[in-house]
Amino acid sequence: MEAKFKIGETLIITNDPDESKRGKEVTVVDTFHFVRKSKVTESVVDLWEYKVEDGIKPIGWIPEYHLEALSK
Repeated sequence: MEAKFKIGETLIITNDPDESKRGKEVTVVDTFHFVRKSKVTESVVDLWEYKVEDGIKPIGWIPEYHLEALSK
């Protein structure tokens, strides 16, 4: 599975638990692919996370499902 977004791409935070981050325009500075297998539930967690910044300071790591591409 490939990353949905690339380093340098501008995105919008759409649905973060921290309401102060919602609606911010951010830039991807790093990506992380997280895969964890559980023997107990026989399931797999396959998740991309993106380290983002708002142009002034780093915001942190945000899961892919909280981000959308900026459409201009």
